[in-house]
Amino acid sequence: MIEVRMKKGEQIDRALRRLKKKLDKEGVLKEIRNRRHYEKPSEKRRRAERRPKMSSYTTSSSGFSGGSSGGGYSSRD
Repeated sequence: MIEVRMKKGEQIDRALRRLKKKLDKEGVLKEIRNRRHYEKPSEKRRRAERRPKMSSYTTSSSGFSGGSSGGGYSSRD
């Protein structure tokens, strides 16, 4: 159970902000959004199979290194 204790003289807005950060960190809100609608087991399996493929695209290098570590043009003729 997530609990946020208010400090003396603390504004409610700040306490709510701390609560929201804790909920986000724990993944509670994401879990609630995922459970709003029933998801068939085949859909779960399909989504789980797709997830690693999508993450491999984002973690792979784009081919641009930004430095002068070879590849592409050089100043030597």
